[in-house]
Amino acid sequence: MRKVGKFMMITALTLIASFLVLIGISHVNHQAKLKKENEKFIPTGVLIEVNDHKIHVYTEGTGKETLVFLSGSGTSSPTLDFKSLYSLLSDTHQIAVVERAGYGFSEITDSQRDIDTILSETREALFQAGAEGPFILLPHSMSGIEALHWAQIYPDEVKPSLV
Repeated sequence: MRKVGKFMMITALTLIASFLVLIGISHVNHQAKLKKENEKFIPTGVLIEVNDHKIHVYTEGTGKETLVFLSGSGTSSPTLDFKSLYSLLSDTHQIAVVERAGYGFSEITDSQRDIDTILSETREALFQAGAEGPFILLPHSMSGIEALHWAQIYPDEVKPSLV
């Protein structure tokens, strides 16, 4: 009976050790793949330092008016998601797409995500990227709150519409 118990204990420890080695190998492989993948993702715009993290701002186009595309909470890559729309407008307008912290090429941050902080970071990133207002804001989903707040706090920076 003692031999069976000892055998079961050794077998269980061997299985656990094998499982841990397998997890370790998988983790190392995953980290190597992530590093290789990250080397392929090159920002299409500029990374602007704001509040100790980098915000990605993509600009293109010509024209006197600047259209600022603001994304909602679930838009993982605003620059790519809005491309089919802004590419149709960039021949007559200046385009700016601001990717908030944690989205697209922007870095993740631990800073507050309240409306005042988000608006402050958006404005700072735009100004540092060389965008000039007044801006025509094109919010998507929850960023409509940011656009309304912007128009209330800084009305001289916002133009009412395209027409």
